[in-house]
Amino acid sequence: MTDRLTSQQLADITARAEAATPGPWCTDAWEIYQGTEYQPGLSQWIGETCRGTTSPEQDRADAAFVAAARTDVPALLAEVRRLQDDLAASAEDVAWLRCLEGAGVDNWEGIDTAIEMRGE
Repeated sequence: MTDRLTSQQLADITARAEAATPGPWCTDAWEIYQGTEYQPGLSQWIGETCRGTTSPEQDRADAAFVAAARTDVPALLAEVRRLQDDLAASAEDVAWLRCLEGAGVDNWEGIDTAIEMRGE
């Protein structure tokens, strides 16, 4: 994926994550269970991963990936939101610097003009 995620795509991913069985999830090698560690007879079964034809090791790796996604996806969504907030703040700073530059501020001369340009 090379395109930026839209707000709607992020909202859809968030809705799917919030609707899923609460995490964390774990695996016994092929099946997915609720909890941090599989406990036979106690862990709530979530689902079975696709058993591939490559190798049992690959199947276990796929199951571990699916189980980890339950906590990884919300963490990644939170990081995306944090980075978007940081980017928005940076954009405000860049706009301010452009106002300073446009006003010809090279020390503090022109600061009043830059402040007016920024709309403060």
